[in-house]
Amino acid sequence: MINVLERAGICIDVVVGCSVGALVGIAYATQRLPLMERWVRLFSYWQVIRLMDFSW
Repeated sequence: MINVLERAGICIDVVVGCSVGALVGIAYATQRLPLMERWVRLFSYWQVIRLMDFSW
């Protein structure tokens, strides 16, 4: 979504988030979003499932 906003010419002034959104926000704020995106795209289906908390 951040990439879409940038392509549309929308300047991001404030970055906030919680949970994974906070991680994405800090990656964006430190210009490491492309690196994070490449890393996350390497995850397999089962790696993503293992990260989830189904205790609710």
